[in-house]
Amino acid sequence: MAISKIVISCNAKDVYLTRICIASIRFYYEDIAIYIIKDQLRGNFDTCELEKIFDVKVINLGISKFGWGTAKLYFLLSNFFPGERIMVLDSDIVFVGRVLDYISSNLKNEEFAVSTHIIDDPYSNSVRDAYYDLDFILTKDPNFKYPGYVFNTGQMIVTTNSITKDEIAEFVDLEKFPYWKYQDKMPTVDQSLLNYILPKKEMTGELSICKLDFMIWGGNKNNSSIDIDIDDVKSGNLHQLIHWAGGKKSGGISEMTGYPILKFFEDQYYHQVKFGQFKRKFRLYTFLTRERISNSVRNVKKMVKSAIK
Repeated sequence: MAISKIVISCNAKDVYLTRICIASIRFYYEDIAIYIIKDQLRGNFDTCELEKIFDVKVINLGISKFGWGTAKLYFLLSNFFPGERIMVLDSDIVFVGRVLDYISSNLKNEEFAVSTHIIDDPYSNSVRDAYYDLDFILTKDPNFKYPGYVFNTGQMIVTTNSITKDEIAEFVDLEKFPYWKYQDKMPTVDQSLLNYILPKKEMTGELSICKLDFMIWGGNKNNSSIDIDIDDVKSGNLHQLIHWAGGKKSGGISEMTGYPILKFFEDQYYHQVKFGQFKRKFRLYTFLTRERISNSVRNVKKMVKSAIK
């Protein structure tokens, strides 16, 4: 089944990664429809350049400030693009090949597709720290059975309106910011919730999930987990994407693993933008300046708190 559209959530702090993500998609797929959901909780930001040069459209979900993981959930609950299979992405992702071809060739009539990670022990730290506390889930739903796998929700194929507000009301209150309940037991908000609710609904026959392997974890600067030759990236023969979930992103892309890949796609972006090299340098300078100010403010607050104690 074909994937018809891509939807990317972004905010003022990670829009520099959104640009790279979209450049990587356009490198392999010139014509696929790309949409963004703009979360303005961290401030307003301009996406006219993306919209004009890379043919990107903005989705209006009725609110402008979402917070962690919430934009994705609002989209899932919506009636946008009914019946279609949509790829939903975080911004800290790049394609390193024709990943949509791979997923589409394996996708039949399933409403969802995820890149799974097999973990046999549901009580392991890996599950508890990045997904959910199973004992807690069982207090809410004694019939739930751990499916034997987990998945990162930064890259999924979804069908909207497959879950309802009532089904998730116990875990998230979309009328009251910051929305998410029980973060001590479900620490990664939308990821925790969807790792429970989607397998649960598959078990009851309400939907089906295509389980694949297409995500490479970007890791961090001390983890050389990205072993991909740039020539393989250019060839388009790979069928994966890289996601820097939880990885270091302060300091710009030069501080991230896989820098040659990120730089290649950032080059692709700015080669298509008027005064691209000037804008690139100016944006990096602005980004690093804001990082320094933010770190200074954070350190001052820590000092004040320590002094008060």
